[in-house]
Amino acid sequence: MKSKITEKIFNIVYTDSLTETYNRTAYDDRLKKLRKPRILLDNVTLAIVCVDNVKDFKNSYGQHTADEAVKCTADTLKKTLGEQADIFRINDDTFICIADKNILSYVSQFMDYMSFENRDRALTISTSVGYGMYDKKHHKSIDDLIKHCEKKMCKTKNNVM
Repeated sequence: MKSKITEKIFNIVYTDSLTETYNRTAYDDRLKKLRKPRILLDNVTLAIVCVDNVKDFKNSYGQHTADEAVKCTADTLKKTLGEQADIFRINDDTFICIADKNILSYVSQFMDYMSFENRDRALTISTSVGYGMYDKKHHKSIDDLIKHCEKKMCKTKNNVM
């Protein structure tokens, strides 16, 4: 009985209710672990996925449509990366995927799948993605890898807008 209660509490605390991915609290906890001294980051891969134009969806079509764009992105992330990485929704329109192995090919599959899925949608959902794998030559910490991925994501976003 206790395990069911514990699991329910865990889900309430760590799950984003809209997307059923991990939430910001779970992300912050994961970062604390990755920031610990002597933690091996050699195989850590990170992807930052931002749903483009969520505010435009909300302003033009309403909150429900904006939520649907975010949910569709989360569903596609779960289909392509879900078994390979932990997926965190860290704010209204941004997800971070973290894996302890190389998932770059899965990130590529996500981007291809999003393009494919858009053929059947009335509204096109675009995403900007920044990704990378920890490399001790270029990154001193997990925070350096995050900054690297954020820069790549912003560069992609600027090309879209």
